[in-house]
Amino acid sequence: AGLEAAIAKVDVSIKAIEDKATPLAFSKAIATAVASVPTNVTVENATTVKAAVTAATAQLDAIAEQVTACTNVTEAQKLPVAKEMADAKTAMEAVAKKADQAIENAQELAVASVEAVNAKEIKVVFNKTIVDSATNLKGITVKPTGAESLAATSKLQKDGKTVILTLKNALEQSKGY
Repeated sequence: AGLEAAIAKVDVSIKAIEDKATPLAFSKAIATAVASVPTNVTVENATTVKAAVTAATAQLDAIAEQVTACTNVTEAQKLPVAKEMADAKTAMEAVAKKADQAIENAQELAVASVEAVNAKEIKVVFNKTIVDSATNLKGITVKPTGAESLAATSKLQKDGKTVILTLKNALEQSKGY
C-alpha cells in the first residue's frame, strides 16, 4: 500500500509539471520519486525495495521526458534539473545494488555449475559471492566415485563466484567424479 501511495504522489507531481512546468516543479517531482524508495535495505524488504526502485526509475524517466518536451523552460534552466535527475538515478542504482546484495546474501552457498577446463583443471561456479574464501575454499574437493579425494589447489577468480581447481594429477576420461 505504501508503494502505491508513493507512486500516486509521483503521478500527481507529473500532472503538476504538465500543468505548470517550472524548474521547481521538476525538482519537486524528482524529490518525490526518490523519496518513494526506502533506503534502509534488509533481507526482509529487499524485494519490495527493488520494486520501488523500478517504479521510481520509471517515474524519473517520465519526468525526464517532460523536461525534454517542456518549451516554457530554457535550456539553461533545464541543466540543474538534468543534474538532479542524474544524481537521483545514481542514488536509485545504489539502492538497487544494496537490494541485490541483500537478496544474494540471503541465499545459501551452492554450486551453480561444474565444468572441466582440461584434464587438470575444473571450473566450479557458485550461486553467490564467496565471502570467506580462506574457509570456504578448503571444503571443495574432487572425489572419484568410490575412491579417495584427489589432491587439488583452488583459486578464487575475480568475480568472487568462480573457483578453478587445479589437480595434482590429470583426471581419467573414463572415470566418474
